[in-house]
Amino acid sequence: MSGGGHFYLAVPAKAIDRLDEYQRLIDSFIYKAHGTDLAVIITGIKLSLAETAEFSETLKKLGELSEEHKNKKFSTLINTRIFFEPTRVKAESCPYCYCETKQHNKAGEHEYEFCESFAELGKQLAKYKYEEKTDIEIKHVDDVFEAFGYKLVFRNEGNPKVFVLQKTDKLDLQRCMTYISPATYMCRDEEGNLIELDEMANKSIGVKRWGVLRGDVDNLGKIFRKGLVDLLPALKCEDSSCGVLAY
Repeated sequence: MSGGGHFYLAVPAKAIDRLDEYQRLIDSFIYKAHGTDLAVIITGIKLSLAETAEFSETLKKLGELSEEHKNKKFSTLINTRIFFEPTRVKAESCPYCYCETKQHNKAGEHEYEFCESFAELGKQLAKYKYEEKTDIEIKHVDDVFEAFGYKLVFRNEGNPKVFVLQKTDKLDLQRCMTYISPATYMCRDEEGNLIELDEMANKSIGVKRWGVLRGDVDNLGKIFRKGLVDLLPALKCEDSSCGVLAY
């Protein structure tokens, strides 16, 4: 048994140019949740002002385009790792989605949390009169990442999905994706632990204070553009675009 629905949106013409990007994002979420059992297809065409007068012809073209895209569902994921990850099927699997069950109900029966959440949603819809969509409350920096669908997990062991936080001369792409450069220039103790400001001040010789050293270079942008020819008359250089920086 299968069913579907259609909806239409009037959007700025420039949005049509990003449909592939939107489709890829939707496919990634839908596939993680439902596998290939459910798909959302988005298609679109640009219209001139004159073409809006023949909207029935536009709907016909959109219908044909949608049918074409239905025949290549999840094509945006074909070349990605997520599409070819093996599916573990065991005796203790969900009878609906065949995913491995991870919990048991009170009767001792196996349940899959995601599928059971649909049953819980159905109960809520039948029980209450109103439903409210609330915004995610941001109380922690982790809430910001979760609002975009991510959860930060820090670990000391590599895998193909992690990012390296400490710079290294050679990246092992079997154990990481790539290197990112976070702001980790902080004072540490002998064991590598971060030192709080009060502790840093107590380590001072003399007055127990901590300070900030700031450096400034005047006209740095001009130096990069024109070099040091004007600033160092003794420097002979035929090409005024070249320069020398001394440290």
